[in-house]
Amino acid sequence: MDQLTKIWLEAQVLQRQHLTVKEKETVEQIDSYEHLCEKLGKIQAQYKLERWVRLLARMDPFVSRLRSFATVLSVFAQAKPEVLSFVWGSVALVLELAAGHSAVLESIVDTFEQMERVLPRFQCYVEEYMSPSPTITHLRDAIRRYYQELIDQCQDYIRFLKASPLKNFLLLGRTSRKLRTNSTRRLKRLRHLSIDVEQEARIEEHRITYRTLNSLRVEPTMATVLPYHGVTYRQNPAFYPRPQYLEQISAVLGPDTPRGLTSFALVGFGGCGKTQLAIEYTHRTNHYDAIFWCAAENSLQLSESFAMHARQLDLIKGDDVPQQDRIISLVKQRLLSLSVNGKPSRWLMVFDNMEPFDGLSSFWPSGLSGSILVTTRNKTLAKEFTKSQVSIPPFEPLDAQRFLLQYRTSGTEHTCQEDNAAEIISQRLGNLPLALDLVRHHVSASGSSYKEFLRCYGEPSEPLLLCNGPDVEDELPQLQDLLESPVANIYELDTVVSELMDGSLIDRNVGSGSLSLHRILQDSVAHSFDAATRSRSFSKILFYLNGCFPTQRDGGLLFEQWYLCEQYIPHIFSVVQFYRKNIKLLDPPVMLAEIIRRYLLEKHQFTEAKILVRDAVEICKRARTSSNLLGFTRYRYIPRLLSDLYNIIGALEYESNTEGHGLRWAMKARSIRQELCLTLDLERDKCMLQVFQHNIALDMLANGQLREALPLLEAVHEYDASTSGVNTDNFYRTLSLSICYRLLGKYIHAMDCSNIAMKVIQEHIGENSVPMATARFCWGNLLLCMEDRVGAYNAFSMCFLTRQKFMPTHFDTAFTAHKLGAMALQNGDLGASISHEPRCDTNCVSSEYSSAPV
Repeated sequence: MDQLTKIWLEAQVLQRQHLTVKEKETVEQIDSYEHLCEKLGKIQAQYKLERWVRLLARMDPFVSRLRSFATVLSVFAQAKPEVLSFVWGSVALVLELAAGHSAVLESIVDTFEQMERVLPRFQCYVEEYMSPSPTITHLRDAIRRYYQELIDQCQDYIRFLKASPLKNFLLLGRTSRKLRTNSTRRLKRLRHLSIDVEQEARIEEHRITYRTLNSLRVEPTMATVLPYHGVTYRQNPAFYPRPQYLEQISAVLGPDTPRGLTSFALVGFGGCGKTQLAIEYTHRTNHYDAIFWCAAENSLQLSESFAMHARQLDLIKGDDVPQQDRIISLVKQRLLSLSVNGKPSRWLMVFDNMEPFDGLSSFWPSGLSGSILVTTRNKTLAKEFTKSQVSIPPFEPLDAQRFLLQYRTSGTEHTCQEDNAAEIISQRLGNLPLALDLVRHHVSASGSSYKEFLRCYGEPSEPLLLCNGPDVEDELPQLQDLLESPVANIYELDTVVSELMDGSLIDRNVGSGSLSLHRILQDSVAHSFDAATRSRSFSKILFYLNGCFPTQRDGGLLFEQWYLCEQYIPHIFSVVQFYRKNIKLLDPPVMLAEIIRRYLLEKHQFTEAKILVRDAVEICKRARTSSNLLGFTRYRYIPRLLSDLYNIIGALEYESNTEGHGLRWAMKARSIRQELCLTLDLERDKCMLQVFQHNIALDMLANGQLREALPLLEAVHEYDASTSGVNTDNFYRTLSLSICYRLLGKYIHAMDCSNIAMKVIQEHIGENSVPMATARFCWGNLLLCMEDRVGAYNAFSMCFLTRQKFMPTHFDTAFTAHKLGAMALQNGDLGASISHEPRCDTNCVSSEYSSAPV
């Protein structure tokens, strides 16, 4: 028998000794809430006086709370009816004995009412925290003591009522005083016990939070069985062997080299064949258990490559998009683990077309069993990052001629004229492999010969060929039509893709299925368009990007769609770069000016975001002087967009902790809106002006200008209250006012503002929502300032669980975990602190204000 149940049953045996047979039957028959209610109904029917009915009605809250307590007993006593019967039966017997004496009944009801007020929320705790758990010893003990006090109180009343002297019923004399004294003491014990139960319940909640966090600690595992071949390019069947370079790569990176991280770089200008050599090496070698191919032209492409490999290796799941640093860390940890196992696995990582950019070193892997192969045009970069390098020149003249001739069109005779033509072509193209490959494919696709090609094109040169292509109009006569409507006819789209792939103009990446085009060929195609075609195609691309790029829903965050954003970001960078190169020929891409700023802001990729937003500012400035704005008014839409962009720059500086926290940019944004308010007097400009006033106040808070920020926030709050009221669009501004009050030590005002915001969120958005998590975070900070550490920890825990559910990879979630870990450490709970810290990204939000929307 369970020890706790044994204690209860022994207590019942002792208490039964004071009951008559009839009283025992009464107690045992009433073993449920329904039976007690039925008994109360009979007593009320027996005593029909209004006073009696009113007194018994006051028992309803106590009986309801007792029902919750009995539910807990049914869990811990394994539903033994004799345990429950002493709860309901004892109360019923007391009321039955006292019902005929109003003074005694009123005193008993008063006592039960006080007991109801000190009964904790047992039912809630069982449902939320135990479910049930035999390890909750403190709560089990508290329940037992509650049970004992309740039964003892009922037994005191039963003995008192059965004593029968008149003075007892008049509540006079020594026995009555003793009963009241005992009841007072018992209520005092119950109050202390209630505090203990509440504390134990909170501790158990923290334990559950700890276990939840601990369960989230997923060690990286490679679900894909080695070997892993993560190369996005197929082996080129037309690869022209250059064995001397492949041998040099093998000599440095091969298995016979001393143990340690080895690195090698292929250096040369564009089109000399560096990437083709690297592709061929990865397909020929069998020395590696894992090969990782990474596009390394910029941080976004490299991040995308790391993310692809992380998904292939099951280091990240499904549509989850962790922060960039987290992805880098996961892949690098996996490579390191391959090197430190008992039997190390060899791996190779290729950095293709590597260019210098900030943060490149953070991608660099480590591991004694690893090798790194780099292709780059930058000699200085190659020397900085690799131990050995080799320059890849164009083909030797004889190799260039052989390259052209080995894949002649079937039926073409091998004549001296053909050899001479191939020699002349290769010489005039500088023996550049990429240019020669274009000529070879053109001759093969057209069924002509090199002699005919030379006669038609006369003096082909490398720059002309790479810009115009070999007879672009004749080779792909319907290219522009397909660009105009690429998905109107799927069959036609597939046909042109096949033609382009057959001509080696594009390639399909393994895994993602996306199409890629060499950057030199991209420039060639763009250069082949006339001005009108280039402008029309550019507008079409803008239309597609604006149509497919995720947008904010109701002003919310984009974190659920980061995975989609990740796919489109490189295209937007390319479009902006193309616009820079052709700025005199193209209309300003106004629609593209700020569509991705929110994603980069959320991802804390501040450098990239600042570059794009500053480009967008220049686009807007140029648009103000343009005569063709596609319907965008120069004196209304463009100034509004420009003010928004200034505000974004301020937000970026604020989030990245730049000196001044973006205050000057927020003021520039406000100045433009103030001018619009004066000239147009439109409500939308007045509303946005409040947004900028709010952001200026936040910047002041970050700069420590608390008293300067307060009147701005109060004025914004007054505007909100006097117009549409505090609602789902502006509640965060009320939270900011609460933060300001808290920092100034005005805790009562801070609590009032927080309660207003939380009520709006609760009623219109939901208790379990991201905005409520933000409000709870602010509430936790407020309680922390008021020395309520338990309440603060509880608020942060609820905030974390919500953010972990809806935005597991967001910086705000990481910062909340950091907050919990810091509090646990201050409380001396080192284990809990350690469990929180791994969730904290190193680029965690640096300011508590960042959770308020901009």
